[in-house]
Amino acid sequence: MDLRGVLFLIGICLGLPANTNAQDAIQPLDPDSVDRFLQAPRPAESALIIDNLGAVYTHWGKSICSEQATLVYSGFVGGTWYASKGGSSTYLCMPMEPEYSLFIKKKQSRTVLQSSELQTPSKQIPAFGDLYQNTPACAVCQAFRRPAQFMFPARMTCPDGWTKEYDGYLMTANNRHRRTEYLCVDGQPEAVPNTSKNVNGALLYFVETNSKTHVPSTYTPERELTCSVCTK
Repeated sequence: MDLRGVLFLIGICLGLPANTNAQDAIQPLDPDSVDRFLQAPRPAESALIIDNLGAVYTHWGKSICSEQATLVYSGFVGGTWYASKGGSSTYLCMPMEPEYSLFIKKKQSRTVLQSSELQTPSKQIPAFGDLYQNTPACAVCQAFRRPAQFMFPARMTCPDGWTKEYDGYLMTANNRHRRTEYLCVDGQPEAVPNTSKNVNGALLYFVETNSKTHVPSTYTPERELTCSVCTK
C-alpha cells in the first residue's frame, strides 16, 4: 500500500470526510486525546480496525497470556546451542506443531535449533529452582487496543498509564557462553512437560550486577534483576 492509501485508512479511523486531506489533519497526540479517540463513536469499518490494533509480544515462561491479552499460540523456548560460534543470538517461541515445506532428507551444513533450559538451581527462588534444567514454556500474545509494548528491566511495575502484562526476572546466556539477548521470564514460570532431563541447549541464567562498573549505588550487587512487560 502506498502513502496515499495509508493516509486514506487513517482518515477513516479519524472519522474524516472522504475528501479531507488526512495528512493535514494529523497532529501530535497526547495520551488523553488518544483515549478520547478510542472511546468515541465511529463508523463500523473504523471500529473494526481499532479493535484489531494491539501490540504482539512474547510471554516468556508461560503457555498462557494475561487476562488483558489474547493468545495467538503457545509453545517452547528455543535457540542456538549455548557454545556455538554461529547461529542466532535470539531466542524464539517455537510452536508445538511445526509445518514443513520441501526438505532435504540428509543432514546438511546448517544451524540446529535447540530447546532452551533454565539454569536456575537456587532454592531461594523456588519457582525457578523447582524447574532447574527444564525447558520453559512461552506464549505469543496480542494486547487489546494497546499498540505500544516495552520490556522494562529492573522494574516490577509499569509507568503511569501503562498496563502490566506480567513481571518476572531478567534472563540471558552465561557470561562465558555465546552472547544472546535479554528476556523477561515470568516470575512464576511453567515448564514444557517431560523436559527435566539435562540436555543443555539454549541456556538461560539470571542476571545480576556487580560493583566493578559505574552502575548506580541503588543497585545491590549479586542480586537477581527483575523486569516487567507493559503495554499502552
